[in-house]
Amino acid sequence: LPEAPADDRVIRVSSAKKLQGPGWLVFARKGFLSEWRKGRQVAAIDLRAMTGLPGAHNHQNACAAYAATRALGLAPKTIEEGLASYPGLPHRSQTIAEAGGIRYVNDSKATNVDSALKALEAFENIRWICGGLEKDGGLSGLQPGLKNVKKAY
Repeated sequence: LPEAPADDRVIRVSSAKKLQGPGWLVFARKGFLSEWRKGRQVAAIDLRAMTGLPGAHNHQNACAAYAATRALGLAPKTIEEGLASYPGLPHRSQTIAEAGGIRYVNDSKATNVDSALKALEAFENIRWICGGLEKDGGLSGLQPGLKNVKKAY
């Protein structure tokens, strides 16, 4: 990129915390992706309205994709348009319908505790239809995400 100094070859990326310091930084916090260079913000993207990217786990992926495409020279607006048009993957936090203010989400690929937990943490007021067989380690790892579950079937 023309605005990147010759030694600016490392882009620090995080979806867990706000990054600070000199250099090239890309992070997501509270649903917003931010790019910082030399201590100042140069771009911001609101990820909350991007239905193909729900949850912190998808925001982490968006940060990595943003950093890689910026390093290749794409403009922030172009990347934002790409992220906004991304439909998501089938069976992975996939919105299949919306009716009467209710969103129906298919996350049937979440076949382990870690994947299911990330999905539960991505949404609120969940009516959870779940099934299958318990895997090694049990289901106790889901505990942090159960606060979002109003009813399970």
